[in-house]
Amino acid sequence: MLALDSDVCPTSVPSPVAPLNTYTLSELCVETFGGLGSTLVELIKEAAAMRGNKLTHGEYEAEATWSTRKFTPFVMQRISVAIQIAAASEIRQALGMSLALSAA
Repeated sequence: MLALDSDVCPTSVPSPVAPLNTYTLSELCVETFGGLGSTLVELIKEAAAMRGNKLTHGEYEAEATWSTRKFTPFVMQRISVAIQIAAASEIRQALGMSLALSAA
């Protein structure tokens, strides 16, 4: 996993409701060419450790591909697909194109 420079992507900002609770609001940065912010990398590592880097039965049977038989690659692929779909949607909207293909 590639980590982004912390100057480009701040790792943590104070929560606007911090006096009310103990949460910290953190940015989870993803670069469209595959780079990840250090906060997101650590979150994925923690989640993988909590799950023993294993998928649930449902994830394994219904959602996993041949290359995502463990939790970390599965989550990385899901993040990658979501980011690419979002980027394509932004480009489509910027160009003024609709989702439907024209019949012409």
